[in-house]
Amino acid sequence: MRMLTSMLYCLLALFGCDGKSTTTTVTRSQLNGQDTLLSRTTQDHDAATFQCVTSSSGRCHYQVFEETCAAAAATDSAQCQRSPMDSFSLQVGEKRLLKGLAGQVKDCVQAEVPGPNTRCRAG
Repeated sequence: MRMLTSMLYCLLALFGCDGKSTTTTVTRSQLNGQDTLLSRTTQDHDAATFQCVTSSSGRCHYQVFEETCAAAAATDSAQCQRSPMDSFSLQVGEKRLLKGLAGQVKDCVQAEVPGPNTRCRAG
C-alpha cells in the first residue's frame, strides 16, 4: 500500500499537483488611461507576498484583514467579519512576506495614505 501511495504522489508531482494551493490577486486602478496603482498579492497556505508594482504616489499602502464568514453566507460579504491584522506601505518595486497567517486573509491596497474616509475599512 505504501508503494502504491508513493507512486501516486510521484505521478501527481509530475503533473504539478503538490496538494498546495496558491492564489494570486492583482489590484489595478487607472485614471485617464494611466495606471495609478498596480499591486500583486500571492497567498500560499500560511503566507502571503505583497508586491508594489506601480503607484502614482510612489508607494502602495496596504491594510491586511483576517476575514471570517458564516458557512451559509460565504459568498455574501455583508455576512463576513473582518479583523485588522497589519498595515504597511511599500515603495514601488518592493515586496513584503507575511508568514504564519491563519484563516482567510484579505488585503486592501491604494496609492494614497488611508484616511478616515478610506475604502479600506474593517467591518
